[in-house]
Amino acid sequence: MRIQTLLIALFLLLVSCTRAYAADFSFDYDVTYAVKDTGTTHVRQNITITNETSEYYPRNYTLTISSNSVANVSARDSGSITPEVGTANDETTITVPFNTIAAGIHKQLSFTLEYDLGEVATLKGGIWEIIIPGTEKKEDVNSYTIQLTTPDSFGTPAYFSPPKKSPNLIWEWPEHGGKGISVAFGDLQSFAFTLHYHLFNESAQRQVQEITLPPDTAFQKIIVNSISETPKSVRTDPDGNWLATFPLSPHSEKEIIASGSAYLFIKPQSGFKLKLNDEEYQLYTKPQLYWEQSDEITTKARELRTPEAIYNFVVSYLQYDYSRLEPGIERLGAKTAFSYPKRAVCMEFSDLFVALTRSAGIPAREIHGYAYTTNSRLQPLSLGADILHAWAEYYDSNRQLWIPVDPTWGNTTHGVNYFHQLDFNHVAFAILGVSSDYPYPAGAFRTTNSQKDVFMEFTTPESKVPQPEFLLKFPTLMFAVSGLTTTVPVTVLNTGAVLIPKLALTTTTFNARAETESQLPPFATTVVPLQINPGIVWVGGKTLFTVTTQGQEFSSTITVIPLYVPLAAGALIIALFGILMLHVKRKITR
Repeated sequence: MRIQTLLIALFLLLVSCTRAYAADFSFDYDVTYAVKDTGTTHVRQNITITNETSEYYPRNYTLTISSNSVANVSARDSGSITPEVGTANDETTITVPFNTIAAGIHKQLSFTLEYDLGEVATLKGGIWEIIIPGTEKKEDVNSYTIQLTTPDSFGTPAYFSPPKKSPNLIWEWPEHGGKGISVAFGDLQSFAFTLHYHLFNESAQRQVQEITLPPDTAFQKIIVNSISETPKSVRTDPDGNWLATFPLSPHSEKEIIASGSAYLFIKPQSGFKLKLNDEEYQLYTKPQLYWEQSDEITTKARELRTPEAIYNFVVSYLQYDYSRLEPGIERLGAKTAFSYPKRAVCMEFSDLFVALTRSAGIPAREIHGYAYTTNSRLQPLSLGADILHAWAEYYDSNRQLWIPVDPTWGNTTHGVNYFHQLDFNHVAFAILGVSSDYPYPAGAFRTTNSQKDVFMEFTTPESKVPQPEFLLKFPTLMFAVSGLTTTVPVTVLNTGAVLIPKLALTTTTFNARAETESQLPPFATTVVPLQINPGIVWVGGKTLFTVTTQGQEFSSTITVIPLYVPLAAGALIIALFGILMLHVKRKITR
């Protein structure tokens, strides 16, 4: 399936008139984007210019589009017009000379401009995505209607942004305000990944080193099909990262290769609602390296107060510095970004959002990962040869969810709303909340800045997401003493490719229950202490010991020691103690 991308940027420029400025006119727009099955889009702009002065009248109109895929340009007012079309620096400029002269205050000139664009709708894997970046408003807009039409084969939109009260794909000026519009069709995006991790031990001691596998989040499901070496251990941290360890001999190195799939969703998966306690609130609102809470940042946070206001401020305040896109790019942090807003890349956008949000008393953290883009101007990536990206999350206490936002792309797409809705293109590799600089994402374990270790491609999702697979193992020898509580260590092994939720282990044999402390990533193991009490048993021996979890039964045998054995043992101990004391007393008497 061919992968292409949409991304059309429309910038309304100054109307070219003799000694006239855009402020001398007002504008009404009625714009239609008609998307075809192939993704090619026909754009029709019906524009009315109203003179706001008697001194000037419009002679021509110039539109600049940040795309070279412009074709079949035509225009008309009172008669047919031959537009002037030029391309340079990945932009197309269309100049429309008018036939009609509309001189005099409040006089109006109406004209139509039409053209085909090859980069409006993009088929990305299983998702059709449409993005109309915002306009650089340099004139007075009376009205601006945008209508989007799509083929029936696209189906119902998975989301559209900015959000609307009505389901139709028509946006009036109060709804979009000149900001970008994004619409996606499809239910699920699927990426296949192959990730290379290079580990080095330069010391004379044996080491155990840790890598970060892509984790499950509320909006992504990870399937780990293979790892080139079985990890020594795999654990989750408080942020939900999957951390796998590998032993390294002295003065050695090894390469770990992990492959699998990432499924991306628009609606959050079940099982990820989380109510933060007071300690966690404090943890996710405190300052850290790169998330400084300077006086300026704290003052601004108090002024903004909400995540949305903070997002809008960061999007409008910082300016993306394309000149910094080079290997080994330095992370400047929130304080420097606030002081030097024109030097920002994705890390500074994310760091400043996190610092401001935390300063406002709202939990926030940062995500480092992969984002799919084919337009490096509108959706740039910053983190090295593996085109990694950084975005942010804030905690929504009402929904009890971590909500991802991307202020970088909100800026570079000239207003596409990445606050109310992210997209199907962001894959989280590492979640930075407890620490601002750890764990490291895939792509950071490389030998040179130019080395490529992250390989991602669209893939067709499996008809069903693999279900969790696991085994329970019991000690070789198990004993339970009548009338006493015995702890049986039950080992839980994740033998499948997906995350196992918390498991409840029950045994009807002894009416006992226990739970795993946390979720289990692929290749992980944990030990659950199951406390059992066989009660009063006079006849012992081996019996079947069955533990049930998730509808599956796992059995072994356990030896139950009858009550008379501990009673007899106790009586024997007392008797021996009595004899010993009597013997001691006789010695003392002598």
